[in-house]
Amino acid sequence: ARQYILSEAPVRYHDFIVPKFPLGCKRRIYDPGYLASLRRDNVEPVAQGIREFTETGLMSEDGVAEDFDAVMLATGFSVSSFLAPIKIVGRHGKSLHEQWEEHRGAQAYMGTFVHNHPNFAILYGPNTFPAFNSIIYSIEVCWQDIASMESLPQPLLSLIRQIEG
Repeated sequence: ARQYILSEAPVRYHDFIVPKFPLGCKRRIYDPGYLASLRRDNVEPVAQGIREFTETGLMSEDGVAEDFDAVMLATGFSVSSFLAPIKIVGRHGKSLHEQWEEHRGAQAYMGTFVHNHPNFAILYGPNTFPAFNSIIYSIEVCWQDIASMESLPQPLLSLIRQIEG
């Protein structure tokens, strides 16, 4: 995926559009032409947030005002947050997102069970994304493991060490 993006997108956008975190190995990219569109003179991706819309365009958070014929807002999808915006509270009143934030990201034993969240299981959870297989197969494998059980901390920590190398 990374090599494809680097080969198709203009060099000036590489730092902006190439993900800085691992999404998965050998992930397929479905590109309907948006990378090639970045070579057009009238297309300019903007990484800064929007401070406000003006009558003729917008002003970015860094104070730059620009005029546009059209503005496309690509928002509403959080690629690095599992189960967003759902709030799931486990033992001791701690939310799932708070627990994962303390542990550097989403973690679940076998991608399904989360410590401190008894009787809670995830289908298509952390580290279960198939690179070359069906999502249905991945969900079925997780479903086979689901029962009224809770992940213990030691097996989860062992699996995390194994994944992180």
